[in-house]
Amino acid sequence: MEKRRGDLRSPLQITPVEYKRGKPKSHRADEVQVCAQALCLEEMFQTQIATALIFYGTTRRRTEVPLDDGLRALTRSTIAAVREMNLNTAVGYQFFTAESQRSQRNAEPCMWEDRKFGKTMELHGSPNG
Repeated sequence: MEKRRGDLRSPLQITPVEYKRGKPKSHRADEVQVCAQALCLEEMFQTQIATALIFYGTTRRRTEVPLDDGLRALTRSTIAAVREMNLNTAVGYQFFTAESQRSQRNAEPCMWEDRKFGKTMELHGSPNG
């Protein structure tokens, strides 16, 4: 993250910078990652960030990434999809049913227990989707 300040009265300008070992890719995963960082920084510092930078080690070039509405929408939908995926899979959670003999595949509804916080919640649908 770069912080720049023009004169002392101007607000702080924040530019997220992501360093990658490889080269630019044909998909937008790197852009989504740096946009997610920008969204977090905007919320933390109550500011707007217009651009981010990605530096690729292989090419030794930095790429400017405009944080436009399309990229922000893609990033938010990716975040929502990952959250949904985490709720519907056993990653990070321990699934169990009232009937221990039933397989998790056929269990509906199932329960999850957050190991860190000890919360239990009923989910509608099986852990496998």
